[in-house]
Amino acid sequence: MISDEIDQARLLEELERLEREILGRCGKGTDDSLSRGLLLARVIPDMTEDEWYEGTGPAAFENSWMAFPLNGNKVEALAKLNEKLEKLAHAGDRDYLSGLYNRRFFLRVLKREMTKTEKYCMPLALAIADIDNFKEINDTCGHVAGDEVVRRVADVFSSGIRAGDYAARIGGDEFALILPAAGAAESGTVVKRFLERVRDIDKQIGKDCRLLRCTLSLGVAVYTGFPLMTPEQLIACADKELYAVKRNGKDGFRVTPVDDAGAAEPVVRRDEKHFLARG
Repeated sequence: MISDEIDQARLLEELERLEREILGRCGKGTDDSLSRGLLLARVIPDMTEDEWYEGTGPAAFENSWMAFPLNGNKVEALAKLNEKLEKLAHAGDRDYLSGLYNRRFFLRVLKREMTKTEKYCMPLALAIADIDNFKEINDTCGHVAGDEVVRRVADVFSSGIRAGDYAARIGGDEFALILPAAGAAESGTVVKRFLERVRDIDKQIGKDCRLLRCTLSLGVAVYTGFPLMTPEQLIACADKELYAVKRNGKDGFRVTPVDDAGAAEPVVRRDEKHFLARG
């Protein structure tokens, strides 16, 4: 891992190189020439203002300089700046393959929604999903087909979530759903719909993959704000139910409300038992 000191040295070197190139082309300029110059800006991820002035913050080095004219229509220039910043923010929160939110964004939103639940006593459902037999899909159909399966599963989530829900890819074949204001019954209805739609994915890939069934296993934990939990603890509750589904044949889901012990015994409805029995 590159140290903070080396990161800062690389940043200063890049700034000096950019300055030399600009001055070599345009000269040093005068105060009067500022009205017809360019403003150059660059986003440095994970660096705070204090770290910038102290010179100790981490920096990601990439070609991300943005140029803005100092003359002309300032409203138009600000609109372009806002558009670029929105694109940067969007890209930083998204998973490159699936287009869903990434793990970092997921953890940030989960913490925020748990705080809302604790304040307003509204239920919050967290679902952790895993593509069944994903290694077999990769081994049989190839990684290109595996990537396509990931994208198709992501499409199922992104097109099927309710307004206000969040879908994220948090691992290779692992996904997470944050369902605000959803109790055990409603979250069960939501994930059941996803299970049914994912089963059709194997019919849409190449002919070699039609021999494999694409299914999901999901674990759902419903949080009501008591007892107080960390996001990691709530994730562990959902993971526990996910693993139980895996042990019982996959292609199903289990829903559990969180209780004083951290996770109550799983609540399995009749239709959930049907999914678990199918394997």
